[in-house]
Amino acid sequence: MKNRLPTLVILLFIITTACKEKKTTRPQKPVMEIIDNKNEVETKIVEGDSIYRIIISGVFQEDGVLALNYIDDPNEKYNSKQTIVKKFKQNIAPQTLTFEFPTNAFIEQFRIRPNFKSQEPKDLRVNSIIVSFNSKEIKFDASNYTEYFRGNSFVKITEGDSVFRFKKNVVNGKLTYDPFILSKPEYTNLVLEEL
Repeated sequence: MKNRLPTLVILLFIITTACKEKKTTRPQKPVMEIIDNKNEVETKIVEGDSIYRIIISGVFQEDGVLALNYIDDPNEKYNSKQTIVKKFKQNIAPQTLTFEFPTNAFIEQFRIRPNFKSQEPKDLRVNSIIVSFNSKEIKFDASNYTEYFRGNSFVKITEGDSVFRFKKNVVNGKLTYDPFILSKPEYTNLVLEEL
């Protein structure tokens, strides 16, 4: 019986600790309100869920879409699978487009591709670009766009100006329009440091 008592105690300990239901509590959910041109939209941000967002506030002169390609691995290249598309309507009032990425994705680089319904270049007033990860955020505006973003040959971004100017170019003898706004390495360094 003496040999069985320690074995029974160990067995009883294993059974009681292994079968316990673990209860975890989630942190309180902070709420961020985003206002668009029509109504108020409530977006709930849950800390600890590792949700990465890029929020673009701007004035759109014509109906269209913004396609946002992203890279969450520095060894990858842009691809169509990592693209989020948001529609916008022509309006002189500012609109807010929120791009929410898959859980645990940390966006190191991105590019924005505006497509207007007419396929003609239209200037785009970008009031702000906010990048958030959980409860932390970084705000970009006209004062620092040129430091963290660049346009391809179809886009002109001017220091201190919130208007991104688009144009057509001749490529291989054809008039072409394919604008991109790209994040710079300075953007990547900042988000890795701050978020």
